[in-house]
Amino acid sequence: MQTPVVKSESIRMWNGVLKIDWVNIWALKWAWLEVSFLLAQLKFANSKLPPRKKLDQVKFNAEIVELYLDNLAKIDGIWDLTNTPWTIQTKTDESYWEVWTAYTPIKLKNKNWNNSIITITSVKAWWTTVGATSYTTYLWNWINGEIWYTYLIFKSVQTWDIQITYDFTPNAKKTLTYEELLKALNLYELVFENTDENGKKFWIKIYKWYSTSNLAFDFPEDDDLESVASIPVEFIWYPDQYNKVFEIFDEQSV
Repeated sequence: MQTPVVKSESIRMWNGVLKIDWVNIWALKWAWLEVSFLLAQLKFANSKLPPRKKLDQVKFNAEIVELYLDNLAKIDGIWDLTNTPWTIQTKTDESYWEVWTAYTPIKLKNKNWNNSIITITSVKAWWTTVGATSYTTYLWNWINGEIWYTYLIFKSVQTWDIQITYDFTPNAKKTLTYEELLKALNLYELVFENTDENGKKFWIKIYKWYSTSNLAFDFPEDDDLESVASIPVEFIWYPDQYNKVFEIFDEQSV
């Protein structure tokens, strides 16, 4: 006879988002977590103690296919990332065609090469100038994995379409440089997170980790239309000050 499914919410059909210090590393080809343990049991001539179990190793492996140099520098921890500025640019009347409620952020579409806040020169609501006291701007270093963008928020509802003019200096290029020196690895927090259709979260969090992977680019052949360039990565746990290693969080199957 068939065995009924007792808790259907525990049957998972999803993928996840990899975040390092809550910055989205974007598309992955695959990912897996491996946790291993050590078993110990003291035995004597006529008796033995109950076995004990201790965490031995926590590994998280993935293959990254969106190769941002910022992300590579973050993952590896020993690269020197430098940005080279281009000339200053002016974006005129960048438009946002919807009603904006009070304190709802508008993310500008460009950012400065040195991660500084953008200078806004004009804000209009349906081509009528909005005073500078009606809005404020701020710089945020991660929202949905996008770092160092400038956001504008209005202090009251704007029922008209918005046009924003601003000056910014984009990157001309980015450079990752490696030196033949012994360097201390940076430790970060790693989260592999899934969000279901109801907005409920499931994640695996490694409190502190470091990268053990070598830099290996996978370049597909020109006529291979189903593959993309990718980099495999491996992360190893490092205990925090409270000897905590990782957690599994679930609000989807409760």
